Amino acid sequence: MFFEKLAELLLRYRRAAIAAFVLLVCVTTAGLSQLKVDFSFKAMIGSDDPAYDHLERFLGAWNGDEKILFVLAQAQDGTLLEEPRLSQLDELGTALKKLDVVHDTMSLPQFPMPQENTGTIGFDSIQEAAPQAAKNDPRWQKWQQKILKEQTIVPSMLSADGQVSVVLVELDFDTDDLLAFIPALAEIRAVVSKFQDKEGLQYQMAGIPAVRADVSQKMQKDMNVYTSVSFLMMFIILCFLFRTVHGVLIPMFGAMMPAAMLLGLMGWMGEPAGLVSQVYPILIPAIAVADVIHVVSRFHAEAAALLKPNENTLDPADARKAVIAAMRHVGSACFFTSVTTCIGFFSLIIADMKVMQNFGIFAGLGIALAFLTMVVAVPLMLSFVTKIPPPPEEGENAKGIDRFLRWTGQSTAQRPVFWLLVGLVVTLGSLAVASQARVDNRLSDTLPDGHATNSAGRIMDSKLGGQLALHVDVLGKPGDLIKAKTLAAFDKIEKWAKAEKVFLTTQSPATVARELNRSLTGDVTTPKTDDLAAQLFLLAQGERFLERIVLSDYSRGRMLITMGDKGAAVMESHTDELERLVADTFEPLGLQAVVTGIPFVAYKGFSKIGREMTKSLLLALFCIAIVMGFLFRNFKICVISLVPNLLPLLITLAVMTLCGWTIEATSAMVFTIGLGLAVDDSIHMLARFYEEKQAGGTLHQMMQRTIAKTGRALLITTLVLVLGFGINVFSDFPFLRIFGTLGGVAIGSALLCDLFLLPPLLSKWSGVEAAQQDPSVS
Repeated sequence: MFFEKLAELLLRYRRAAIAAFVLLVCVTTAGLSQLKVDFSFKAMIGSDDPAYDHLERFLGAWNGDEKILFVLAQAQDGTLLEEPRLSQLDELGTALKKLDVVHDTMSLPQFPMPQENTGTIGFDSIQEAAPQAAKNDPRWQKWQQKILKEQTIVPSMLSADGQVSVVLVELDFDTDDLLAFIPALAEIRAVVSKFQDKEGLQYQMAGIPAVRADVSQKMQKDMNVYTSVSFLMMFIILCFLFRTVHGVLIPMFGAMMPAAMLLGLMGWMGEPAGLVSQVYPILIPAIAVADVIHVVSRFHAEAAALLKPNENTLDPADARKAVIAAMRHVGSACFFTSVTTCIGFFSLIIADMKVMQNFGIFAGLGIALAFLTMVVAVPLMLSFVTKIPPPPEEGENAKGIDRFLRWTGQSTAQRPVFWLLVGLVVTLGSLAVASQARVDNRLSDTLPDGHATNSAGRIMDSKLGGQLALHVDVLGKPGDLIKAKTLAAFDKIEKWAKAEKVFLTTQSPATVARELNRSLTGDVTTPKTDDLAAQLFLLAQGERFLERIVLSDYSRGRMLITMGDKGAAVMESHTDELERLVADTFEPLGLQAVVTGIPFVAYKGFSKIGREMTKSLLLALFCIAIVMGFLFRNFKICVISLVPNLLPLLITLAVMTLCGWTIEATSAMVFTIGLGLAVDDSIHMLARFYEEKQAGGTLHQMMQRTIAKTGRALLITTLVLVLGFGINVFSDFPFLRIFGTLGGVAIGSALLCDLFLLPPLLSKWSGVEAAQQDPSVS
């Protein structure tokens, strides 16, 4: 009754209502001018975890991974340890260093090597230490063999076969500023391209900055294309369904306007558009149009009942009556479907990662705006409609979709046990497959498999020191970090890391101390006394490599442990032990030591996703059960309605596992969204079932009428949603491809469960008296 009264009120004061809604749209969409883009690490991996707080402090003291770009140099044949190729690498490093966006570079030719047994601290660059002789001189081969045995060089700067090296480029700008970031990377790429294929060397870029730049550029292009395509497909479907101007324009308005209003509100609220929120222009319209289709379809049905024979034009008064009747019948159902969809999104609030929390909050807000548009703007626009399309043929004359729905109603009524057994088999099969699902995430998964940056990353992982770095941040009093016991503690952890196959290289104050001791005394161990340690570091003051590892007063230092991108699961299994070892080693010395770094914090958050997804789903399920119970006031109906809405999630999990995908941020969002959307079809079907119950007849007749009268709108809305999600299947990005595939599977299987499982479940356990059932149907 509420929505009937609301429609009456809106139509009574139609001009004022239109003006108010137009004003609301203007105010909210004006915020689009304030909307900013933020692909920063804070936006992506920010959380309430103390580990993130320490990461921010760490990045304030040191330049982290987000500012180190890798330029890989690969020899097509031979070795890089030749004078012409070393000169080429040196020239490249020098050219990059001249750029305003580059703070410093380190290339293989400039890498320092200690002068041994000189009685003082001295270093020569690799290029300076190279033999001053002809290429075929035996001294070159001897020198090359010596370099390849240097553990400080191989594999951190040079591969074991001498064919691959890396130029480290330290960026000199705010890498969180996307508008500055992408042009700066383009400037660096332009310089690198000038050296391509010279002296038989090929160059590729890798590292977190390269991944971020490529992801942001490519995804923006993909989203522009797929958003346009999804709206075009929506337009075509609406033309096929309604075949009237108003039947296309009103749903399109109801789909597009909430997304524009949401982005405007984000601008006013200071919430930037990030990597994940780029799906809003596709996601919100696809969901919003569903309820508008239900309203328009019911309006057509109510209007057809008011038409005079052989006419298809309504009086304006009858048009208003049809609008009011349509809102009376579907308003409540649309309200509760919006509520359950919002619950699915809002359940992400309990996630630890800010990106998932914000996605849930603003996606839920978008659904609320979609409902507001549907309940206010759609009735107002429909009140101007007077020309109605002819109703679809029913019964034996039904065609196409309606014929399929007629068969569905008859089949589920005549063979309920068969369809329940089919549901049981699908459930058991999905359980068997889904039990193999894993929680994991990898940096390389953000780009297409064949992408050049991914290829470079794999080379980094297989031949060099890896593209990811863990940092052990150690704090004490001035001078503490170069005491003999502290250096021995670093050395202990280095030895442990080298024994673990997953870790590739290590660097710490102990590494520096060993090299300094080697240069001064020939001893390759860390200094045994505080005096010797202090002398070594005093003699090395001013060296560039020292500034990267300890602060000038020696109160803070760090250890770098590099590894390949093996995923969150592998990192978590090894960093748990590393954290225990770090605590046990440094705490007795009175030092504060924490394992940190962007990959560590990000993967730590990703590893929680499995647990958080379970909590989000349980919270959403509990809230949805309360909504269903309040709506239908029948415990059996409430339980029955949940069964066909949990099975689609299980099917989706099984499909995800079969595709070789893991549970990560994208799939976790799909599951919570899928639950909220899956319930929508059940609500519309059950609401219509209760309406048909008032008309009388047997249970089977009620269900057949329900499917026949509601199924068409459900099929079309599901098609729109599946295509809205599914268009992303064609994206090169794994993130969008997984989102599209799993979203489409969840929504499509939800409709099938409602059409083929919900009627048999109601037939067997709805509580309708047996005497009311059709005795001719078993």
